[in-house]
Amino acid sequence: MKRLYASAVTVAIVCVACGGSADSRDLASAENAWQAASVGSYSFVYSRTCECDEVTSGLKRVDVVGGEVISVTYLGEGNEQAVDVVEYGYTIEALFDLIDASIGRGDENEVEYADLGYPTLIMLDIEQMAVDGGFGLRLLDFSVEPA
Repeated sequence: MKRLYASAVTVAIVCVACGGSADSRDLASAENAWQAASVGSYSFVYSRTCECDEVTSGLKRVDVVGGEVISVTYLGEGNEQAVDVVEYGYTIEALFDLIDASIGRGDENEVEYADLGYPTLIMLDIEQMAVDGGFGLRLLDFSVEPA
């Protein structure tokens, strides 16, 4: 466990030292930390950065069991409601894939990772955000669920 913690802290330090810029080494280190943690079931809350409707940009809770998204709930002001799993559900691995694809295209990116390796801030194709392009996502309230 100490070895995993030390390598995950290194990932966070490397990312901060480079100004949060995403590169394939940071991504590989984060993926290794995530895989080493062997998290099978988890949930997190996220919000999107976009010029879009409240459901798309608002807080949503994602529940993942055995690597599959089982539910996504929009956490609107006193109005929680289930939303489309395909459109709004992400696994950590799917987020890694989005980051990897953006790095492969040479986009300007900023990504920050938590100690367990999962991304906490994802800003992809930043130069396109001024024209409502790009992809921004912040993960909050991550929790590992009992197996």
